[in-house]
Amino acid sequence: MDKKKLKVKDYYNQEARGYIMQYKEGYEKYPANAIRIDMVIDRLKKNNVKTILDSGCGTCGPMIRLLKEGFDVKGFVEKLKAAGLFAKNTRAGADEEKISKGV
Repeated sequence: MDKKKLKVKDYYNQEARGYIMQYKEGYEKYPANAIRIDMVIDRLKKNNVKTILDSGCGTCGPMIRLLKEGFDVKGFVEKLKAAGLFAKNTRAGADEEKISKGV
């Protein structure tokens, strides 16, 4: 792997654990992702969407919000440490409190 790709991979591995918090309602440090997912949810509901495929779902922050809104969501992730966090987060039953504590 070339140096640039390795640098990007290292960055995302470092950020993966905290990334899910950016989708939590009321997260003030960086609210842009929460605002964007709210916009997406509104559009999906207006279009009567029921099922979503989250390709490359990472740590599953958006997926959890979508599940809580009642959508049928399937997701997959292939690489980085996100795969381990995805498994842990989905085992937590989309419970953001458990996820934020790393349960």
